[in-house]
Amino acid sequence: MILTASQRAILDSTAPALVVLGGAGTGKTTTAAHLVRQTLESASRDGRRERALFLSFSRAAAAQIMSRSGDILGPFADRVEVTTFHALAWRLITRWGGVLGVDDPVLFSPAERKVFGTSEGLGYSDLIPLALRLLDVPAIKEHVAARWSLVVVDEFQDTNDEHWALVRALSANARLVLLGDLDQCIYKVLPDNPGVGPQRVAAAMKLKGAIKITLPDVSHRDPSYIIPAAANAIRDRDFTSPAIRTALEANMLEVVHESAVSGEAAAVVSQVNQLVEQGLSVGVFSHHIDSTAQLSDDLNAAGVAHEIVGLPDAVDAALRAQYAMLQLACEEAEANDVLRAVAIFVASAERGADPPARALMIAGLAPRPESLTKRLDKLARVLHRATSLKAAFEIASDAYDAIGLQRGASAWRSAGRLLSNVLGPRVLGAEGLPPGGLSHAREAIDQQHIALLTNVAAGQQAPVQLMGLYQTKGREVDAAIVLLRSSDWYGRESEPMPDGSKLLYVLMTRARKKTVVLTIGRPMKPLVAPLAALA
Repeated sequence: MILTASQRAILDSTAPALVVLGGAGTGKTTTAAHLVRQTLESASRDGRRERALFLSFSRAAAAQIMSRSGDILGPFADRVEVTTFHALAWRLITRWGGVLGVDDPVLFSPAERKVFGTSEGLGYSDLIPLALRLLDVPAIKEHVAARWSLVVVDEFQDTNDEHWALVRALSANARLVLLGDLDQCIYKVLPDNPGVGPQRVAAAMKLKGAIKITLPDVSHRDPSYIIPAAANAIRDRDFTSPAIRTALEANMLEVVHESAVSGEAAAVVSQVNQLVEQGLSVGVFSHHIDSTAQLSDDLNAAGVAHEIVGLPDAVDAALRAQYAMLQLACEEAEANDVLRAVAIFVASAERGADPPARALMIAGLAPRPESLTKRLDKLARVLHRATSLKAAFEIASDAYDAIGLQRGASAWRSAGRLLSNVLGPRVLGAEGLPPGGLSHAREAIDQQHIALLTNVAAGQQAPVQLMGLYQTKGREVDAAIVLLRSSDWYGRESEPMPDGSKLLYVLMTRARKKTVVLTIGRPMKPLVAPLAALA
């Protein structure tokens, strides 16, 4: 890697708190990985075995850190922990929760609470506040603070007040490296995110010895800098910029307008197929929860294989549902346990505040159609009749189709691969059902649960991914299709629309090779109308 002067300044800095700012693709994470290796390598030469922590508020960002940093960290990779705030908080709670009377913590997913209401246990929103209470205990705080000599926080501008308090507690004895881009600060407009925004960087600069280094506007994601330059112009509302014209002429930016709302599905399918035929990975970015689900159905109907991302609990819920089916075959669970687990999976595979009707039906909380009852009863019967764990596993793997589920197919398949790895070929290949039951696999299943708190990617990702606009942070694709509808709501901003323009900037900079803006309907909202006019 050839370092710029700014990147070299980062590696040469000894500041106790280092704020690194830079645009999308400017190499913040890569440079931080080099700094981590340099720090650990130096300590090792002095006979010290130090550790570093890479921390992110989002699982997508954590996944990107892991994929980008492995080669750079080399032999020091095993001394670097990459995790999310929530996963780290859960680890603290499972280890020391007894201090606060939480001896055997149980984590309930949002999907579980959505279907079954409030349950005893912890939700995601409980984790960080409880972890902060633990870190108020002097002995725990001292132990945790001694673990890492360097703490790196990715997407720092998006951390809220709770995240920041946790960072401060974790880094009492560590150097802080805070990576951010104020032009990607798109979450401060969302509810329940106090402290997100420029004030977070301002707070960091008040730390003793803090310095700030800004990386130059170059892009390692798109070395031609054509897409980032166009994105900068769109962020600045300069739609007559030569940068936009250059991107259009280079076919790295394409704006397509479909005036008929009914033509949305066909337009998306056409664009996806063209890009896939070129061998490109594709991200389709859509606004609303309901429209994302409908678009997934449209892609399925057109035979376009894809996965919905930004559903962080779906793989974990599918894993637990399939494990419950194996437990039923081994007479370690009841049919109702399986129904509960499947209902949670169905809810996890769809966004929205309300439980899906199908989840309520499966859980027995709403009347079922006779056809669904027959499918569920048949599943229970064949699991009871399974004569080997391999047979039960095959039934569980095929249960998605057997029940007639409609969303989350990729999550179900990913969970099947994880479950197969957990059980292992010797157990799956044995004759009959395991005489000791499945208790041996329980700890491994729980460990997978913790891993999925950090990283939603399980196995190879589909070449076509569908996600909401606000799930795009931390992601990269070869080609992005940005779907903007006349019915989409972007708030009540007036020009220069700073928050909405930052959202457009984030969406435009996810692609390595091409961004397609697909506008649907009319009239378009003021935020995107000048962009739609480029069609």
